[in-house]
Amino acid sequence: MSSTIQYRDLERALQQVMTPSSYAGVVGSGSTTTEVVDSIGGWGTNQWAEYGIQFAPNTLTPALRGVWQQITSNTGNTLTLAAALPAAPQAGDTYNI
Repeated sequence: MSSTIQYRDLERALQQVMTPSSYAGVVGSGSTTTEVVDSIGGWGTNQWAEYGIQFAPNTLTPALRGVWQQITSNTGNTLTLAAALPAAPQAGDTYNI
């Protein structure tokens, strides 16, 4: 059985990846190159799946400045990324979803 992509599904996915949510976050402790822990959180499970995270141009970790990565899933306070970041975020780094 072959599956086809429905136009509305493609449109929804593109909107999630390309439309900023205006969430500005601050990294908490315990982040790795593939998981970003937010200092506040309070999100629904997979609320940010398929969105993108971009670190601020003036964030604390120089290797992350302006870096963008896709979010594959999330818990209440942790974002799981599609690929590893060039460095692990440190507490206080800032980003947008």
